[in-house]
Amino acid sequence: MLNRKAARRYARALFQWAADNRQVETIQRELDEVRLQLGAVPEFEQVLTHPVIPDAVKGRLLREAFEGRVSDELLGFLLLLEKHRRMGVLPGVYEEFAQQALEYHGFVQAEVRMSAPLADEERERLQRLLNTMYGKTVHIHPVADPDIIGGMVVRVGDRVIDGSIRTSLELLRERLKRASFRTA
Repeated sequence: MLNRKAARRYARALFQWAADNRQVETIQRELDEVRLQLGAVPEFEQVLTHPVIPDAVKGRLLREAFEGRVSDELLGFLLLLEKHRRMGVLPGVYEEFAQQALEYHGFVQAEVRMSAPLADEERERLQRLLNTMYGKTVHIHPVADPDIIGGMVVRVGDRVIDGSIRTSLELLRERLKRASFRTA
């Protein structure tokens, strides 16, 4: 939870700078490049997050890897993360920055958890409903979840709409428990 909060805080600061300087697309593209580079060599990311390796070495590695490939601002951001020993939040920064960029362009990302894939008609109906609710174009990201018996759970940012049968059954069970205690 702490890493998620830290990632959100750093990503929002980076995004605010990017938006103020009309660099959202550039920084988004560069973050994607950083993610690809670090993902291609998992040991590199391990070195950057290892507590025993000196900060000076990590900073030199970051400069060698990204100087001239990303903007000075993003390199400075990466060095700041390293200086504060927060390189471990970088995956969350990618995610949060991408979310902010979508919203900046008038889109919203919705994670939809369900037991079975949505039929085209259901997906379109859900799309229209969410577009109306949020006043923006909502991108639906479907996720299969075998724990959901039926229905769906929709997460848009920090808001969760739980329309799953599992939750409905749990709520009903709790109501029945309370009702049985009142009559006894």
